[in-house]
Amino acid sequence: MDLMGFPYDLMISLRQKEEVLEELVLKRRSCSQCGASFNLAQIEVEGYKFPTKFPKKKGICDDCGGKLVTRNDDTKRVFKKRLFEFRVKTEPLEGFFEEKNKLFTYDIFKGIDDFPEFLDKLKQKLANELN
Repeated sequence: MDLMGFPYDLMISLRQKEEVLEELVLKRRSCSQCGASFNLAQIEVEGYKFPTKFPKKKGICDDCGGKLVTRNDDTKRVFKKRLFEFRVKTEPLEGFFEEKNKLFTYDIFKGIDDFPEFLDKLKQKLANELN
């Protein structure tokens, strides 16, 4: 199948509660030298449990010793704008893909720790498509 000339097999929608996503974005820190990421958010609520990744020394990158900074676009205003853009431009496409049985949604509760289960469920969905 194709959409506007682009072939596709499946739309993948990764879901997360807005408040959790906002906290993760606002508490993200990046190394100003090597780009390593750190998660300062401690989220353990309503089934969500994201592992923190604190630096060993506050404000200093574990990998290269660079200064940890907040990205310029990790602000509440930018987050709300991106969420609005998603709701206006991307979310409506889910209905199109769902009608064609080409939508796979997955709720993220543990961050990277969800990845093995996500892959298993995605493989099951794709296997069902082939049968």
